[in-house]
Amino acid sequence: EPLKDRADADALALKAQKEQLWPSLVAKGSYFSNQTDAYNNDKSVREGYGSYGIYLKVPLFNKSNYTQIDQAKLSYLKSRTKIAKATLELKADAQRLKATLPLLEHSIKVAKRSAQNREKLLKIARVSFKNERMSEEEYLRYEDARSDAQAKVAALVAKRWQTFVQLAVIYGNNLKGIVK
Repeated sequence: EPLKDRADADALALKAQKEQLWPSLVAKGSYFSNQTDAYNNDKSVREGYGSYGIYLKVPLFNKSNYTQIDQAKLSYLKSRTKIAKATLELKADAQRLKATLPLLEHSIKVAKRSAQNREKLLKIARVSFKNERMSEEEYLRYEDARSDAQAKVAALVAKRWQTFVQLAVIYGNNLKGIVK
């Protein structure tokens, strides 16, 4: 949206620069009044001069106007190019994020299954530790493996939410509705 607003502003600036080439009709008038005392007869002299006119101004050969028009046109084209570039980038990001969602869902299922298996192994290790068939260090490795598996599940779920949020921002959706 800000890029579109900038492009609209540049289009208006270009239009304003082009309008400076239009002929303009200007009415000008001036009046001068002089009053003085004569040096030889002490008479007061008062004279008034005035002029008025209607002028047609046609700026055909003013190179600075053409330079300003070219600069405004370049600015407008740059902003249009930025919009096209941003649109392509956002579409590519959206496609990439959409493609990663099924992979994340599958990864979450696999990670949950792995966490469940680690939990089962931990229960077996707990029994072995109670029966003194396993050292404390080995038992703690199973605890650590279960914690790692749970952390991986949490990280993948967070990554999925991050992907949803990025898609919502790209499409301009309301995040509250997506979370619900």
